[in-house]
Amino acid sequence: MERRRYKRITVDLEARLFLGRTGYSGIIRNISEEGMFVRTSPIYNPIDLGPGATLHIECRLPAGEEINLNCSVKWSLKIPPENLRSCIGIKIIDPPVEYKEFLKTLL
Repeated sequence: MERRRYKRITVDLEARLFLGRTGYSGIIRNISEEGMFVRTSPIYNPIDLGPGATLHIECRLPAGEEINLNCSVKWSLKIPPENLRSCIGIKIIDPPVEYKEFLKTLL
């Protein structure tokens, strides 16, 4: 049984994730009204992105517009064998209007 409140939309958006002042590269794989799934690029100094961690995410939309999101981690999973990548489920805190408008174009 599906537990999600919002439909997920597949995307492929490059993103920068900031944990404090440290930035990491990632790819946003799917989005919804209040959340997203992000896969980080290989990180040689693995970051701790446990549930509750707060992140700032910057990404460029296909039309060229940059969007900034404040987020909290709902879940994360390290990808074996070296655990240099992570998969992260993220909740967007107060999604901005620009994000909501972009989402509408995908529905």
